Amino acid sequence: VSDPGICDPTVTDTYSLDKSKCSTGSTDIEVDIVGRVTVTKSAPDGAGQNFGFAWTNDSPPTNPDLNPALNPFTLQDGESEEIYAVIGDGTATVTITEANIPSTWMLESIQCTGDDVIPVEINGTEVTITLEYDEADPIASQADVFCTFNNVLIRRELTLDKTTPTTGFSSPGDPIVYSYLVTNSGNVPLAFPVVVADDKATVSCPPNDGGAPNNGDAILDPNESITCSATYLVSHADIDAGFVTNLAVAGAEDVLSNQDSVTVTGTQNPLLSVVKSSTTTSLSAPATVYYGYLVSNDGNVTLTGISLSDNNDEDDLSLSLIHISEPTRLC
Repeated sequence: VSDPGICDPTVTDTYSLDKSKCSTGSTDIEVDIVGRVTVTKSAPDGAGQNFGFAWTNDSPPTNPDLNPALNPFTLQDGESEEIYAVIGDGTATVTITEANIPSTWMLESIQCTGDDVIPVEINGTEVTITLEYDEADPIASQADVFCTFNNVLIRRELTLDKTTPTTGFSSPGDPIVYSYLVTNSGNVPLAFPVVVADDKATVSCPPNDGGAPNNGDAILDPNESITCSATYLVSHADIDAGFVTNLAVAGAEDVLSNQDSVTVTGTQNPLLSVVKSSTTTSLSAPATVYYGYLVSNDGNVTLTGISLSDNNDEDDLSLSLIHISEPTRLC
């Protein structure tokens, strides 16, 4: 504050003095060295949202107008408030706590800056600043500190990345191996168990975060990941389809991840063979000759609509089986 009309040697506070107001001669005026902490709120996307701050000051100035009128006081994004403390040739301590955080928000960090190394202790939503002043070395003093409380919207998110090293299949029972990378992509911890549901396979997940590079507890912290696994055995229906596509989603607490899918393409080899035979070995006169046809599905896919033609069948050729689902002998 500035009060240029003050010239009273008994006044103890912080003033900008106008010497023209003082009487001539030598006048000793006792003034206090006052430090300042500037509190700024940063809450992107939080326009109009109030955040409450409580504060303590172990050495308040005698002028109450220097400090906030309210305790706690509120700030919105981009707003600031100043707190002053008398430090003289020593120290003073100011503690600021973000005491009222809206339910959908969280305090991400507290950042304090000044002219030099700042004696600051941060504990959760509270910061304690030690203001210092050395009359012998005022440049090195830390009497003006700026602290920004950074708040962000709470994001409870999981991300799933499903992969497989399996490049193909060709027979029933061939294994397809899957890997599921589950990451906490939000900004709050999620408790185990972490599970993955897959529409083709039963997935196994670890009971905790597994240690390094994680911290080895049963909490999936932001940016931590675990890897789950599963194996699927190919069916004959998969070979007929020519591919296997399966869908998976991960979950922890009440949070669900994105849905991810992987497609593995199979090798189809449709193949029929025919062996024609007859019990008739020779003819000496006109007679009926009977033929047998051994039709085999020698491939790996189901064949339907089987037909057989013979240039000497007199239109009475017939098949006893028209659907061959596996390599099968047909007479």
